[in-house]
Amino acid sequence: MIMGTTFAVIDDHRLVRDGLAEICARGDNHQVIYQGDSVSEVLALMPAPDIVLLDLLLHGTEVGPEVVRALIGAGSKVLVVSATTQGAIVRQLLKSGVSGFVSKVDSTESLSLAIAEVVGGGTWTTSELAAFIARDPEPPAFSAQEARALELYASGLKMESVARRMGVANTTAREYISRVRAKYAATGRPAPTKLDLHQNAVQDGILRLNP
Repeated sequence: MIMGTTFAVIDDHRLVRDGLAEICARGDNHQVIYQGDSVSEVLALMPAPDIVLLDLLLHGTEVGPEVVRALIGAGSKVLVVSATTQGAIVRQLLKSGVSGFVSKVDSTESLSLAIAEVVGGGTWTTSELAAFIARDPEPPAFSAQEARALELYASGLKMESVARRMGVANTTAREYISRVRAKYAATGRPAPTKLDLHQNAVQDGILRLNP
């Protein structure tokens, strides 16, 4: 029977996950029961690992809050170890209940401290990341239609194509984008051009970049 704290390491780079697993196994009664790149395989483990170290980019696809919620729902704590530090994404995952964030540029010591904190029932976020999040403004409150119009238009579609995809008139699609621009301007992030809208949408997690 496995005793102590159990870990799963999910990362699509073998050298990285091997290094993470080695650090996890240093603690007293720590055991790594999974090393791989599959969230579904970890979710199938019975019992669930106590702590999952999770990268946010697996095979070119961003890991979303729903994955974090699934892991937590299965009984694991989630410690994100990733190069991704976009404030909007971090805030989304914080709301999903992650136990901490460690950047891949942080030291081995920082990771060890984070693991110890999470094992002890605490949470871990570096002061640098906390400051970054604080500087990164909350996205405006868009309606579902406004967000959809922004996603389509900022991805490169013409207004006529946005309207056709949404099943609305061209004037309605333009009105959605006008509202989006007004809301961005009201939060101090004016987006007068399509490029501005694209950058804001990516920053806010509304639009994902293709790998």
